[in-house]
Amino acid sequence: MSQNNTHQLKGSEIIFLSKKPESHPKIIEYLKTHGHTLQIKQALEDPGNSDVILIEANFSYFSIFKFLKRLQSAQSTACILLMGESELKTGRISALLRAGVFDYLKHPYPLNRLGKAIRKGLKNRENLLNILSLSEHLEAANQSLSKERDQLKTWNNDLSELYALNQKLSESLHIDEIVKTSISNISKVIKHDISCLYLKKWKQVRIATSHPQSSDLIKKVKEETLQDGLEFIKDEESVSQALVRHGGSEIMVHLSVGIRKIGLLRLVRLPDASPQHGQGEPSLSENKASTPFSEYQAKILSMTAIPLAIAIRNAEMYKQVEDLAVKDALTNVLNRRAFSGILDREFRRASRYNSPLSLMVIDLDHFKKVNDTYGHLVGDTVLRELAAELNASLRDIDVLIRYGGEEFVVILPGTHLQAGLVVANRIKTRVEKTLFDQKNIPIKMTVSIGVAHYPSPQIDSPEALFNQADQALYTAKKNGRNRIMILKSLKTSEWPALAFEKQSMA
Repeated sequence: MSQNNTHQLKGSEIIFLSKKPESHPKIIEYLKTHGHTLQIKQALEDPGNSDVILIEANFSYFSIFKFLKRLQSAQSTACILLMGESELKTGRISALLRAGVFDYLKHPYPLNRLGKAIRKGLKNRENLLNILSLSEHLEAANQSLSKERDQLKTWNNDLSELYALNQKLSESLHIDEIVKTSISNISKVIKHDISCLYLKKWKQVRIATSHPQSSDLIKKVKEETLQDGLEFIKDEESVSQALVRHGGSEIMVHLSVGIRKIGLLRLVRLPDASPQHGQGEPSLSENKASTPFSEYQAKILSMTAIPLAIAIRNAEMYKQVEDLAVKDALTNVLNRRAFSGILDREFRRASRYNSPLSLMVIDLDHFKKVNDTYGHLVGDTVLRELAAELNASLRDIDVLIRYGGEEFVVILPGTHLQAGLVVANRIKTRVEKTLFDQKNIPIKMTVSIGVAHYPSPQIDSPEALFNQADQALYTAKKNGRNRIMILKSLKTSEWPALAFEKQSMA
């Protein structure tokens, strides 16, 4: 650990709450050797004035939740860290994060990960205490300096709006909601014409603006924000305070949690349109805004940046945990657990808007022979490559699900039967032409596909749609495999333009 990081850890009061603290001698030794004052309790008791509360999730979920609510009622400012096993349910993790947990550490607990969590939590606590301290000073000034009454009233109103915004951010664990909430609510505190939020996660870049419509002006703001964001991610240093730039026409603040860079937020004020410009759209220029941003507003935005960055970080963590619950670990596509909800949603949408919906059930022919001949590791690789081939044959709005074993389901929203059969034939042909090369052993595979569609007289529910496709698949396998089937009750003559052999249909 660097000298700087060691300094940040020293001198904190930490309480470790665990039913079996003796199970973690390395954690206890680590905390003591880094200069902490450490208390250890085997019950969820009053933490006093502790800076950090470290809770092991071997207490019941409900007792931890009630304990967090007591801390909220007591207006505790302690940083709360939760250590838990990986099987802790996603919904309960999200509830505890909303109830005040700053970070969640999964078993096993690497000491460097624990140290980083403590440093980030203490930094966040320091910022919170600064805000509370500043608020107390302003309240005292409001009582003693009547000439500043209006300014203090504005400040208190802004703090209330900030508190309301922070509450909304802490209650949401979905990135879309956080983006929408932040963009729509910041305008209540800082008046501006355009807001632009830049977010970066790995190689993905996302830019959201307060003006969804397309225009040259919005395009220019987004381009400038993208450039600012790329420079921020590239630079080694980040600035925690908001900066007033370009003669007061904009404020920009970096979003980060500890050393992790999340993105940046940019607010823009436009100059008043000159009479000669008529009713044309204002343009960004070197001219100063009619009412420039102030340093006070920059401070307000700085206070917004911290909870916003934390909310985004928590949403990303929640999404990762959520993905583990609904995604197949082998193929990285949705699993059977996600299937019913998605099919129900798409069926309701098709029924409400009288739009078509096709579904296909796909089975990899003679897959057991691959496992028996080459082993299960090769079989797993074949399934991964098959999922990739299936995805490559589908649109972005189509849904691919591993239903179980070597069986996959594809949901095709807005797709008539004829178009669905064309997609099925594309998949069948693509798999036939693919060599699943395993250790220089080319393996050729085929698939059998059952197809069903809605609206259809025989189908009045999501279950009926799936059952019909499943029965068609059974017929395809019974008739020799490597073919596409629909039920005999459907007349193939109604779709004469099919781009594959009629003999492959029952």
